[in-house]
Amino acid sequence: MNILTETPQQVYSVEQKLEPERDSNLDLLRGIMLIVMTIDHNGGPLKQVFYETLGFVTAAEGFVYLSGIVFGLVYSKRLAKGFSCIFNAALKRSAVIYFYHLLLIAILTMPIWANLLSAQAISNSIFLAPFSENYPLKLFLYTVFLYQPHLMDILPMYCIYIFLAPFVLNLFSKNKQLIFFILSGALWLVSQLDIYQLAYPELGIDMGSFNIFAWQFLFFSGVFIGHLRFKGISILPVNKLLFIAASTLALIFFVVNLLFNFEYIDLPDLLIGKPNLGIFRIINFFLIAYSIHYLIKSKIFFKSQWISFLGKHSLQVFIFHIFCAYFIDFVRHRLGLEYAITDIVFSFIAVALLLIPAYLHQYAQKKFPVVKRLGL
Repeated sequence: MNILTETPQQVYSVEQKLEPERDSNLDLLRGIMLIVMTIDHNGGPLKQVFYETLGFVTAAEGFVYLSGIVFGLVYSKRLAKGFSCIFNAALKRSAVIYFYHLLLIAILTMPIWANLLSAQAISNSIFLAPFSENYPLKLFLYTVFLYQPHLMDILPMYCIYIFLAPFVLNLFSKNKQLIFFILSGALWLVSQLDIYQLAYPELGIDMGSFNIFAWQFLFFSGVFIGHLRFKGISILPVNKLLFIAASTLALIFFVVNLLFNFEYIDLPDLLIGKPNLGIFRIINFFLIAYSIHYLIKSKIFFKSQWISFLGKHSLQVFIFHIFCAYFIDFVRHRLGLEYAITDIVFSFIAVALLLIPAYLHQYAQKKFPVVKRLGL
């Protein structure tokens, strides 16, 4: 059967057969990342608790890395059908993410293009204000990933990475990972030189807070780990002494981060910067990743069905959490609710509401086969 000449229903049937069994632990971890991101992006006192809680690591690093692992697991099995199979599937997935990228901006800027709010109300919104001037240009730049407002810079990054991932995975399948990671590491190193600028205000360009040339290292490291997991290969053993060493080093980063936050020490962005993914941030992340890996394999990591449920529908939940963040920010400023207790209440409400898009997406998949077939 040629993937290029199959009907959509045949492709969907093939993809169902090739889909590996879901790993509930990956869903659990993605669900945790979504909850932490929701709290962080709503701000307030809870953000002080959850943002970089474990050191120079945020939920974004975990979310990007886990997405790479999932891609490596799922598409490694599909690679058995040939490169065209995973390329077509990845292109479809990238298109779905781009669709949500456009849907997001269409809904969030509705008050502008539908004249639903006054100019004063729009200018008071942290999100709508930048769009209030030269909306057509900003919209065009957004569609080509050259304008990425607050919280809306991960989806463009995913579109690009997933489009390129089949080529990278093909290299891994041919045992050429060393060549790739030399190139990937070199690209990360060059990105630290700030040649890639995140914003050009005079042109209306803002590339968001993630340097895609740096963060590619984390995503494709996840793809590699996922590919190895598919093949039944583990890079590092589940070793108690190794776990103690990793946890101890992670604890050191935690203490250093505390000292940094209290301004007892000063570290350059090359070491800890988030946009360019500083080297300390990478090391800190992998120390924590191994520690969690050990806890899961040792069956002493907690379980939660509802958190795993969020992770299972991560794309839809992620989109919804952005809506929540902007809506809460608008309500907070509109009503003048600048109080710690209201911020905490808003955060709890936002986290509880994350179940809504997950249930709606599950219902849509069961009720409307086209939703699952198109990957929406």
